Formats: sequence, C-alpha cells, structure tokens
Amino acid sequence: IGGGRHFAALERDAASARSHFQTTLKEQCHMNIYDLPSIPVGRSCTIDYVADSAMAGRLYDLGFTPGASVECLFAAPSGNPRAYLIRGTVIALRNSDAAAIKARY
Repeated sequence: IGGGRHFAALERDAASARSHFQTTLKEQCHMNIYDLPSIPVGRSCTIDYVADSAMAGRLYDLGFTPGASVECLFAAPSGNPRAYLIRGTVIALRNSDAAAIKARY
C-alpha cells in the first residue's frame, strides 16, 4: 500500500533530476551564444540557430540560416531597428524579431 506513494516520489525525484540535468547541459552548450540584437555594431558573427517564433519561417526565407555569416551594420539612434548584412543583402530587423536569431562571435 505504501509502496505506491514511495514509487511516485521516486519518479518525481527522477523527473526533477532529469530536468535539472537537461537545463545544465543546455546552458553549457549555449555558453557563447548571443541574441542577434546583442551583437555590437560593426561586428560579424555566425548564426547558430533560429529559435521557434512567429517570424522563424520568414527569417529562414531571408537567409538567416545556421552557419550564415551576419554583420551588424547600423543601429537607429534608439537602438531599434538594426541593419544586418547577410548574404550580400542589407536587412533591417526589429530587436524583438532579431532576438529569435542566436549567433556566435
């Protein structure tokens, strides 16, 4: 009778440990990955991945794909939007949309 409760507690502890391990592993894998808006003006970077978002498909269509080289060319005085050079084309993106793009530099 008491074994069922003990088993449920063990399952809960195992799930918690699994979740912690997966979070820690993700943090280690993404240590040097930044949101595109945090890349300084004049700096080049390489896209690592595009996070799921409403704009993800459109960003892929514009050439923001893993492995592509991107340079932040300009930022408006307010910092938003920013202009990026990718695949020979200059594209302006709002920071909220560009935040889905994760890159390394």
